[in-house]
Amino acid sequence: MIQFNANNIKTHSNYKDFRDKLFTKDIVKKNILIDSVSVAPNDTSNYIVNFGTDIYGEVFKNVIGFRLVDATLPNSLHNVTTHNQKVYYSLGGDKTFDLTKGSYTFDKFGQEFIRALNLEAGAGAVTLNSDKTTYKYTLTGLPVGFRFRWKTGSLAKSAAYLLLGALNENDATDLPTPYTFPNGVDQTKHFVDLVIPEIPDIACKMASNKQVIDRIPLNTPSGSLVHYRAPEHELQTENYFYPMKLSTLTIQLYDNDISDFYKCENGHNYFQFEITMVKNTELFK
Repeated sequence: MIQFNANNIKTHSNYKDFRDKLFTKDIVKKNILIDSVSVAPNDTSNYIVNFGTDIYGEVFKNVIGFRLVDATLPNSLHNVTTHNQKVYYSLGGDKTFDLTKGSYTFDKFGQEFIRALNLEAGAGAVTLNSDKTTYKYTLTGLPVGFRFRWKTGSLAKSAAYLLLGALNENDATDLPTPYTFPNGVDQTKHFVDLVIPEIPDIACKMASNKQVIDRIPLNTPSGSLVHYRAPEHELQTENYFYPMKLSTLTIQLYDNDISDFYKCENGHNYFQFEITMVKNTELFK
């Protein structure tokens, strides 16, 4: 402005060029804040944000760019879902029992497992010890003839063995008592994929057949919050898409296998997105 006044530029064309360069941008960027607290959804891993409402008053038009800036979400330890809730075993024949779906700590999952083993499998009065040094479970009092069947041909559709530190194989012999599972448990979900179906593929990352905006690593202790910021080099580039109207965003969080929503006991989350909009629509003529 000082330079402009100093040069005493008064012609209409020069003034217009100066104004357009500083104040009338062809494109503009806005940061929008989304959180599940404001929306109050029934499921914080799958909810819709409507723009143009009292909370989010603006509908965004001519949007050509979209990306995640940062995010905060809870880290859960054990997530029991439809993909790992079944436990296959043999006791007087091949059978199965179900674990209760939900999110657990190391100790709480041990309690749920022994409940299901004794009650649903009818194993009797088996006890379980949770070793927080090795993160291994030990079973005591297993009935004679009991064995797990983690790898059962066409029935091998459960990843429950990861929750217990077992091996994905058939046990050739009956289990001794006490019995300690050979591995430490898979203590965390390693990442959560943020999926927003409304955003075109070109602005998403190639990971599956879903519109993955970003993969958020769960690199904090269980029960704490994950604070994630997109890598700086990604904030310096952008893939543009054909202009679109953005009136809703569907926030979906998927766990490791990208087939089931992230189970976090409805812990709340927060996201900051950057959107790019075209203001000079003359560019499309």
